[in-house]
Amino acid sequence: MLNQQNINYTPINFIKEIINQNIQMANQISINNNIINLTISNPLFFQNNININLMNNQNLNPNLIPRQEKVDYFPGKNKKRINVNFINPNGTKSNISAPVNVKVKDLLLVYAKKMKMNPDKFYFLNKGLRLNINEEKDLISFDLDKSNTIVVLDRYNILGGNSNLNL
Repeated sequence: MLNQQNINYTPINFIKEIINQNIQMANQISINNNIINLTISNPLFFQNNININLMNNQNLNPNLIPRQEKVDYFPGKNKKRINVNFINPNGTKSNISAPVNVKVKDLLLVYAKKMKMNPDKFYFLNKGLRLNINEEKDLISFDLDKSNTIVVLDRYNILGGNSNLNL
């Protein structure tokens, strides 16, 4: 409860104390939600009380973004790799680590599959030029090792628009 014995208690101090209490409650709710999600995704982890006590003593940081599993979109190809960055108009960035000898068309198809989108409904740009979805050159021949950013443009305004169009 609020400290009512402080004679110099002003409305501003009162508001600041309530805000501080709200922040503390929000942090606790976030920690509880993280524990609930962990329990749902790992039910076997909580089969004994030792694990529960360990979790209660951990200070989970609610501001951390969970790390995604690393996916190799080109398994079995252990050649030199480059990181190719894809940027959508809405600012979404995605990265694919690809062997330099992979064809540009295979890279674009892997990106489309990763993003669950139809590659024919998007333009891919590199160095201001449109990439052909059927480009047969490998990444090194196409100089993607020097300019490794591809801009993805929506041909039919599907990203953030009406995706119910029959195209």
